[in-house]
Amino acid sequence: MSRKHGKGGAIQLDAPSTADSGASNQETSTTPAGPARRRPREEAWLTRASWLGQAGYLAVLLVAAVLLQWFMEGPGATSVAVLSGGWLAVGVVVAAGSWFARDELYRYLASARSGVVVLAAILVGTGLGTVILQDLGPSAFQQRYPSMGALLQALHLDDVFHSYPFVLLMVLVIVTSVATVMRRRRTMLRWRNFGLLLSHTSIIAILAGAMVGSMSGRKGMVHLEIGESASSYIVEKSRSAVAGDRAQMPFEVRLDGFELEHYEPEFKLYTYKKKGDGYEVVGADAPVAGEAAGAPGPGSEMAITVKRVFERAERIDTWVPAPASAAQGDISQAARVTLRVGQDPGGEGWLARPGSNDSWLTLDEGRSEVRFVWTAPSADQLAKLARQSAEAPLQIEANGVRIPVEIGKTVTLADGRAVAVEALLADFALDSTTHEAFSRSNSPNNPALAVRVLTEGTPPDAAKKEYLFARADMREMMRRGKHETASELVFHFQPTANTVERSLVLVGKTAERVEVANGEVLSRSPLLWGKAFAPFAGSTAMLTVDAPLERAVRQRGWKEAAAGPSHRGVEIEIRKGADIATVMMFAGESEPIAIAQDRILVYSEKPNSVRNYKSTVTIVDGGKPVLTQLMQVNHPLSYGGHDFYQSNYDPDNPRYSGLQVVYDPGLPVVYFFFWVLMYGVLHTVTLRGWTPWWERGRRKPRPPKPDTGTGRADVDAAGGAEVPA
Repeated sequence: MSRKHGKGGAIQLDAPSTADSGASNQETSTTPAGPARRRPREEAWLTRASWLGQAGYLAVLLVAAVLLQWFMEGPGATSVAVLSGGWLAVGVVVAAGSWFARDELYRYLASARSGVVVLAAILVGTGLGTVILQDLGPSAFQQRYPSMGALLQALHLDDVFHSYPFVLLMVLVIVTSVATVMRRRRTMLRWRNFGLLLSHTSIIAILAGAMVGSMSGRKGMVHLEIGESASSYIVEKSRSAVAGDRAQMPFEVRLDGFELEHYEPEFKLYTYKKKGDGYEVVGADAPVAGEAAGAPGPGSEMAITVKRVFERAERIDTWVPAPASAAQGDISQAARVTLRVGQDPGGEGWLARPGSNDSWLTLDEGRSEVRFVWTAPSADQLAKLARQSAEAPLQIEANGVRIPVEIGKTVTLADGRAVAVEALLADFALDSTTHEAFSRSNSPNNPALAVRVLTEGTPPDAAKKEYLFARADMREMMRRGKHETASELVFHFQPTANTVERSLVLVGKTAERVEVANGEVLSRSPLLWGKAFAPFAGSTAMLTVDAPLERAVRQRGWKEAAAGPSHRGVEIEIRKGADIATVMMFAGESEPIAIAQDRILVYSEKPNSVRNYKSTVTIVDGGKPVLTQLMQVNHPLSYGGHDFYQSNYDPDNPRYSGLQVVYDPGLPVVYFFFWVLMYGVLHTVTLRGWTPWWERGRRKPRPPKPDTGTGRADVDAAGGAEVPA
């Protein structure tokens, strides 16, 4: 072997001849970095191929997977199409195998670059599956994405995680992980690389478990009412079963209870704008006293201000001296009355002339009454007091025929229909929280009759409860609300009929009180204004009547009641130019207020106020209860490989609960190897540099570094080559 000097000053070594070495002739390369050796074909491929080229090759495989799924599951998935798709897949595999030699393909799949490209594709697919709504169904998906729905469905992006391309990516990740482990199998069992082994093995197991769940898992629904059990569920989605079939469970699930939780009621002033045949919400304001509300629209001269907000609104009717400009029909006579019963401070109110619905008050649980008149009544008028009226106080009119009715009884109308009369509400109102009807007072300010119109073959409790109103304006409102049955019947209430035992008549003009029982005058005595007196002998009530007003007009207002049913209301002021109007609105009861030509204002509760729904479920296995758990949203129940999720409810059926069932046999594997993966990553990061005691004796010392300070080239004793100095 001789030493030569090249052009660049590097030292070149002559290769031994065939005669000297007895070996075949081998070309050498000139390099300053080390001995000559042949570059593997796989490294040549990685050198030539760019990242974009490898991504393009993967894109070709993904397009082939999309076409294969189209042939196998698309609208034209006939036997010929399926056969063509199968041959297409075989062709792609053969083309991929012929592109590489066996060693090159193996080394390529085991390289870090291919793993990064595949993982990047998985991240892109996962992102698409997150951004694009999944499992909507064809029609709902087209409505959600009207312009690109067909293209997204053709690419199977409406169900990304069950598509062939995504399954292909999962397979490639498994293959690259297995190839990486096999390529380094001789060193993977060492402590230094043990974390890498666990990480790659965990990825393989997690993806395999996910694929098992994707192929053999099922998702469905079980519908139960309280007390019912089920051992099967309706399949909604599965690759191993047909949607709509029933899948059996090796145990039973029983619904023991169901409960709805609501948010605190939130009431708002909603502005609706007319749109087509309906309305859309264009504004929603939580009413605050002194602040503006509503959305009359741009350019509108109308301004809406909230004056007061009531939790329990109670109406106050006061009477004030009539101004000279007051209309004669609005003028009445009225007296302010204060009532005390025992130690109870009682309350205050006004008594006005007959016909104003404020002409009397009742005492002693309705057995006694106090009436106010301005002039002394005649003997005939007094004879009608405290005596059962010959005319029935409650009547229902159907087709022009009046029929007397009684509370708690059923009456048959002239057309053959039966009407069950349940209750009389003298001063009808609706509770804004429970939406149940109640009576504000015993005074017949808004008389309403609760009835059920019965049909043959329907139980009375199943018939809808409706309310018939004596006031004409309330009846008209019911007609506008399309209450068909209620609009056909008319309720007549006779306020002059009474069944009280005794009456006290207060005469305003002559300051006299007259006590009447059974139509006969028992006593007459002076009435001292402003002095308390017992209205009847032996009564625990004390009455004080102020001097009456001969010319008075009603002034209505509202106050916050200390107790009683919740009756939410808001008082608003509507200003348009110089015109000012004050309106009281009640949640869910008041008629909408027109605030523009195409806009209305409504005061109502915020919809969809359900906060949570819970089911108490028992698992019965082998005929015995083995598990009872309270289920709610995001708190599922797991048993026997099945996961139960609280899914839906029926607002009209408080006994119903809908449970979603998920069966995923690969899920335990995924959970277990996820923790193994976490440990593998932790091992690689923190414990890789530590050598355990069982490997310390086997660890070989590193070879000494070559002497580079002589300025000469030394000859490698092992290979017979010189290393440049």
